[in-house]
Amino acid sequence: MQEFLFALTLSALPVVSNFMGAMIAEALPSSKQTLGLALHAAAGVLLAIASTELISRVAIAKPVWATILALLTAHRKITCNRARILRKNPGKHYL
Repeated sequence: MQEFLFALTLSALPVVSNFMGAMIAEALPSSKQTLGLALHAAAGVLLAIASTELISRVAIAKPVWATILALLTAHRKITCNRARILRKNPGKHYL
């Protein structure tokens, strides 16, 4: 039972920290850029946690080229989306 509570506590940490960050962002006055940075940081934390969970399964995958191709495709898509957003809004700076 103690291991279950420990695992539950560890899995709740990102949720609690995300919630606290959202409440602080709502309570304190901030610019849109600061809010964007906070949201990107929160998303980065969640992606890091998900990646940590999945990396052990990816590491033992037999076709390594498929994993590399998927990562390169995702990177290309993100880069193209960012370039498209910056072209549509040339005066604004997004992350």
